[in-house]
Amino acid sequence: MSSQDGRESFSQIIRCGVKASLGLHIAQPSFPKSVEVLAGWTENAASSASTEEEKPFKIFFHPKDYESLSFMGRIEIFNDGAHITYDRRLNACWRRFVITKEICHILLFDHEAMTGTPQEVEQLIVEIMAGLPMFTANEGANCDSYTMLMALEILLPHHQREKNNGKPAIEIARLYRVPEAWVRVYLSNWYKTLMDDCYAQEQVEAKAIA
Repeated sequence: MSSQDGRESFSQIIRCGVKASLGLHIAQPSFPKSVEVLAGWTENAASSASTEEEKPFKIFFHPKDYESLSFMGRIEIFNDGAHITYDRRLNACWRRFVITKEICHILLFDHEAMTGTPQEVEQLIVEIMAGLPMFTANEGANCDSYTMLMALEILLPHHQREKNNGKPAIEIARLYRVPEAWVRVYLSNWYKTLMDDCYAQEQVEAKAIA
């Protein structure tokens, strides 16, 4: 994938996150966003697109204990449902973020989502937080880059930015129940520029959704 193709695909996918964020905001205008409401909203959307008339799409959650500190979550997607596994030892903010990230795989793909290894995902987090390029030859790793930023937009939408100008990252993290490390990504100049562009392309009017 060329860098130009990567940027175009990346922008399109993040715009998918914007659409999901706005859809969830209509279903639940308050904050912090409910992961349960997001799951229900996604189930309904997937069921509407499914050809399995007698089997509505369902999402099942499987909390487990993992020895690897790199593991956060994974998803298996089938025609009639998805199974999300996550580390039960995560704190509430990280658990919400990881589950939302996995749900974003459903919003992106019709079949089983590709994911990177735990080590690749851990490296991706470091790179994203540093504002480094996020496109590799590993499609699964790229997929996780996309869904992590989609999750951030869903839990902490760009249209909330003006309301949080001047607030410290920890205060925003507590208000939206998002990991503080991801709030720092949200506050970065490169992420703001990215989301300004995505919102402009979607012709989103902040006043209409505030």
